[in-house]
Amino acid sequence: MSYKLFENYLANALSDAEKEAFENRLKSDPVFKEDFELHQKVQLVIDQNLEMDLLNVINDSTNDSAARREKNNGLFKKVLISLLILGLLAGAVWMLRPNEQANIKGEEIFATYYKAPYSETVRGETKGPKVTTYDSAHMLIQIEEFKEACKMFENVAASPGSKKEEAEWFAMLCYFKINHKNSESLLEKIIRNKDHLYNEKAVELYERHFSKIQK
Repeated sequence: MSYKLFENYLANALSDAEKEAFENRLKSDPVFKEDFELHQKVQLVIDQNLEMDLLNVINDSTNDSAARREKNNGLFKKVLISLLILGLLAGAVWMLRPNEQANIKGEEIFATYYKAPYSETVRGETKGPKVTTYDSAHMLIQIEEFKEACKMFENVAASPGSKKEEAEWFAMLCYFKINHKNSESLLEKIIRNKDHLYNEKAVELYERHFSKIQK
């Protein structure tokens, strides 16, 4: 991605000629336009995270005593609601169609095995690592753009680099999340590669959710 160029455009730091050339390229270059739109989404996630962190600090300092008072009052109500929900879910399980069951399995697999890597990525000109395609894919997961995240992970996996095997693993999890046929083929690929970074995790996933692997 043209990270610095995108940032300069969004900050209105380009000259009139540069701005005109940038906007003309957006109209004529679909790939460049797609990269810019993804960049905007990633920056939105970063801004939202910063805003949420600030709000959490404010809320923690002003609402701590009120939360303690309400905690005991709301506990009994939460227990009753939880029991009601569990009862409704238990009664509805047998009514689920096969495709819905597959969706639930994919959701469970993603929730169990997806762990976002820690990142210190920051925006703008401040010191820190630049946003990579691999980072951007994880940020898209935060805003539930799983299909786009799959594409980004696949691109990283198809390119030489240190994140190839991580990208294959996370692409597989995203495909499970959206119930895509590529999920099981990627899982089998990782299982067949005994030296893969995530081979043991893949075997564990398969045996937990599908069947035992014949040794």
